Amino acid sequence: MNSKEYKTICAKPDVLQITVLERTLAALEKEGAKESSIIENVLAIEPIEVPESFSGDESNLYFKVNCGEDEAEAITDILFDLEASSVPVDGIATSETYQFVELVNTWSELTEYVAKTYNQALKKDADNKSSVS
Repeated sequence: MNSKEYKTICAKPDVLQITVLERTLAALEKEGAKESSIIENVLAIEPIEVPESFSGDESNLYFKVNCGEDEAEAITDILFDLEASSVPVDGIATSETYQFVELVNTWSELTEYVAKTYNQALKKDADNKSSVS
């Protein structure tokens, strides 16, 4: 794989950097959320193959996230609740709040991507069935 292909793959919404996955996992585990197993499963698989010219360290590795829309949405909801609860009474966002904002945005994008991909697959399947009839 060359650098251009790697960048294209890693730019997809369902491919997340290890640091995002680790922060998500820590948040989910802190909440005792069963969805932490989704992240554990992602991290148990080999990361996206890096090009020969790759010079980054482990923090630059990316993983493909395979989960359903409901699972991605559940993770997003948990992170959103954590974001909201991280804002102190004075209403001024903290650095923790901004970290949760980043995670919520990332998982929201992934949720939308999974839903769109799933709906496109359903439409394609329906089109194939109607063309056979």
